[in-house]
Amino acid sequence: DFHSRQHSTFLSAKTKKCISIDKVCNLVDDCGDASDEMNCTNNIKCRTGRTFISLTQKCNGAIDCEDYSDECNEQCGKQIISGYVLKVAAWIIGTLSVFLNTFTLYMTISNHLADSQSSFTITKSFTIAINVGDLITGLYIVTIAFVDIGVLQNKLLCLPIPMVV
Repeated sequence: DFHSRQHSTFLSAKTKKCISIDKVCNLVDDCGDASDEMNCTNNIKCRTGRTFISLTQKCNGAIDCEDYSDECNEQCGKQIISGYVLKVAAWIIGTLSVFLNTFTLYMTISNHLADSQSSFTITKSFTIAINVGDLITGLYIVTIAFVDIGVLQNKLLCLPIPMVV
């Protein structure tokens, strides 16, 4: 590709189309081979097709490319929990907390209901309150781990799109 600043024109090496220099890097493929938009610092090319978008549209939460490549890529991922070990630990601790506290709550309440003679003591009240607090904490940890893997960050939209040839 040949830039001629003296003449204020751009010549495509492939199509031999000559365009005005002000049409270079304007997000429109004016040459027919995208050479006027390549190597521009103000835009990116969508993975498929011939669409160019402004650099500010990448990773902004809005899908601008038909193939979602402006949002579904390595650069747009947001991590809450860093490190594989911590991610696994969050899932294990959160899941165990949810299941074990649900089981303990169920057993405490069902034992109390089965034993009609037993009074509902302060100790049982505190036990239930602690189990509920731990259950909520476990749900919070699982939610954070879930969000961290991207399921709630529009990543369901980031499924592979079959290429149409």
